Amino acid sequence: MNDIPNATTVAERLKRLNYPQLEELSRLSAVPFHTLLKIRSRETENPGIETVGKFWSHIEAAAAKAAA
Repeated sequence: MNDIPNATTVAERLKRLNYPQLEELSRLSAVPFHTLLKIRSRETENPGIETVGKFWSHIEAAAAKAAA
């Protein structure tokens, strides 16, 4: 597993994704879309390492695919 960044870094990275990209990230990682939204908005201030680990390695692929 890749190194997992802190919660602030994770939220900031998710904020760069639009809704279709978040939906793609959800699909790729099997993390619910609403969970990603909560982490992005910092409603979930300290997401679990297992949750972040599921989607972190898929962020670039989600951003690229949905942007294409």
